[in-house]
Amino acid sequence: MTIIRGWFAGGQRYPLLVPSRAIASYPTRTEADVVVARLASEGIVAHSVTDSAGGVEPQLELIRGVAVLVAEEDLEDAALILDVDVPAALPPLTDSQERVVRFLQWSALAVSAFGLATVLWRVLSG
Repeated sequence: MTIIRGWFAGGQRYPLLVPSRAIASYPTRTEADVVVARLASEGIVAHSVTDSAGGVEPQLELIRGVAVLVAEEDLEDAALILDVDVPAALPPLTDSQERVVRFLQWSALAVSAFGLATVLWRVLSG
């Protein structure tokens, strides 16, 4: 996963994608956001990530949790601040897992393209 970290040049803020890992997981977004704010107060960029169907199914946070992501370079400092163990790195994906991920990505793209084409057809056909 990657998180966005900004850098400033000439008064402009430019986003950078930075390799990141989950440092901890919490049962609610509120708790995770408090941890993100705590890390920000120490100068560490962090983000809370969850899949609650865009907020439509908030109960999914209680089941799946809300992960706090930090850049890999800040992982040890964040672990010290939060007093947690540094999580082990995930093993690399196998070839078959890579193929499944690519298939799912292309499937999602195809579904999105079909949906867009349908909307455009309806709009243009009046």
